[in-house]
Amino acid sequence: QNLLNLNAKLIYLSHVIDHWYLEEHIKSQEESDAWYDSAKGFGARIRVEKNEYSNTPITTFEVKRLVSPHDHSYCIESEIKVSSVEEMDRVLRNMNLRQCLLIDKQREIYELDGYKICIDDIKDFGCGIEIEYKVKDLNEEVKKGVTNMAHKLGLKDNEKYEKTITREAMKKLAKF
Repeated sequence: QNLLNLNAKLIYLSHVIDHWYLEEHIKSQEESDAWYDSAKGFGARIRVEKNEYSNTPITTFEVKRLVSPHDHSYCIESEIKVSSVEEMDRVLRNMNLRQCLLIDKQREIYELDGYKICIDDIKDFGCGIEIEYKVKDLNEEVKKGVTNMAHKLGLKDNEKYEKTITREAMKKLAKF
């Protein structure tokens, strides 16, 4: 409701299925956290996203890595279109990666003052909000801007996930 009151614009509705992969040797949440938190590890994801406006599914592959070790607030992300989940799954398995997590979610994306606000309702987990502001170089002004936007939306500092909503969902839903 706060988004609507602030005249945020709803720009996208979708149903998203995310297939998350880890290296074969990772067998626990603790091992996953240590690998990713090092900023040498990465998140590998195949996503099937069905735009609720066009009803057209799109399959992509993304790799996500932390900018700085242990700071989950800011990531470097690279994404490409792929032909299918099955084809990309074969590629990842040949690289000794295995699927550890499936996230099924409904997503609403709003735009407000240059920020993207994503509301994700994750099946068997719950709701979360992600605030994005795309820049080439991360700086303190950008970090402060994201925090200010969260406050503008009525969110409090103690409502921030320690790391990310995906990581919190992983704690409940992952199969190591």
